[in-house]
Amino acid sequence: MASWSGWIAALLIVIAATLPLGFRLREGKRAPVGTPTVRAHVLLGLATSIATFVHTGLVLPELGSDAAVGAGGLAFAAGAFAFLVMIAHGGLGLGLRDPKRRDRAQQRRRHATTAVVLALIVLAHVVLLLRARHQG
Repeated sequence: MASWSGWIAALLIVIAATLPLGFRLREGKRAPVGTPTVRAHVLLGLATSIATFVHTGLVLPELGSDAAVGAGGLAFAAGAFAFLVMIAHGGLGLGLRDPKRRDRAQQRRRHATTAVVLALIVLAHVVLLLRARHQG
């Protein structure tokens, strides 16, 4: 069950990321706050956060299993770090809902940076777990 919840969370990350990126590629500018694209991105981001919490909750009871131990501490550390970055990313994103925020540009850059960091950490987490599965 933990594996499925992880794949669902990863899929939601990809879908949530494609909305603002797709808008920017299509329109050549950022999607304004309050548009359907941004609202959908926020909703998918919240769903992703929920999926991340569920995945973490489902993983905890399995930490002593052969599969979890076989994956090693690095896979666990990547997952734990991804969880923390996801929380930070969500918090930054929720702060961007205010179009009059003074430090909006800086907040957007932080939000984009945490998105890239999150994607890379999740990728590392998945690769480490898949590699452990194929070696074991």
